[in-house]
Amino acid sequence: MANLPILIASFAIYSCAGWLFESILCSVSEKRFINRGFLNGPICPIYGAGALAAVLFLRGEPDGMSLFCWGAVVCSLLEYLTSWVMEKIYHTRWWDYSDRFLNLNGRICVPATLLFGLFVVLVVRVIQPALEALFSMTDPQLLSAICGIFIAVLAIDLLVTHIGLSGFRNKIDAYCDQLTVQAQDLYAALTEGDNVVAYNVQRLKRGPLGHAYVRLRELMPGPVAIEDIGRDLAESFSAALTAQERRVMDAFPRMRIHAPGLAEIRALGRSARDKLLRGGDAQD
Repeated sequence: MANLPILIASFAIYSCAGWLFESILCSVSEKRFINRGFLNGPICPIYGAGALAAVLFLRGEPDGMSLFCWGAVVCSLLEYLTSWVMEKIYHTRWWDYSDRFLNLNGRICVPATLLFGLFVVLVVRVIQPALEALFSMTDPQLLSAICGIFIAVLAIDLLVTHIGLSGFRNKIDAYCDQLTVQAQDLYAALTEGDNVVAYNVQRLKRGPLGHAYVRLRELMPGPVAIEDIGRDLAESFSAALTAQERRVMDAFPRMRIHAPGLAEIRALGRSARDKLLRGGDAQD
């Protein structure tokens, strides 16, 4: 079993490798450079945690297929729990697999799970033994000093990130409250009085207001994307963000808002849609 400095150094390498993998993957997908990661530094701790979990608990698995399956399960569970906890803290989902094949609540999906299994087999069978051989040739005091510096820098990064995002949840909630008010006003304008029957539904759909209605309807089934919400509110929200908040939003382009008020907005949209359609049928 590796000693503590070797485990810490391994954690650092896996976390940095995870940041590099995520940055390349997201940059290719978005066709621009994405500095991926929740923290400021080039590190994704979830990769380090997953790799160390595999090293500590799955190293004794003699069968490759069993190692693959358990690795996929452990890492997927870690990803699911991380997504759930961060959503509860910040009212945002930092990654979303809702459009991926066989996903579970948009938090994990089969393709990612299979990659995790392969990742664990590679780590346990190939990478970790090579790292331990390399670290064993390093002066123990030097390795301990490097690990101490890494832990200190990581702790500072965590503190700075947390302070920088301390008001993020409140801003998200206030933003959703304003959006709810706008949705209620739009609902009243579309459905109250005789406007439902008198208005030509097809003309409404072709106009600017109809375009906004269609966009709201498209957003109703799933999470509301920040870039798809009302332009004025979005600009106001963006102006209120700190540098830390802007950085993490850029790092997670698929971030989705998940706040209680959004359920009311979707309900209003469905009700408005139904009344508009009934009005259109009556006019036909």
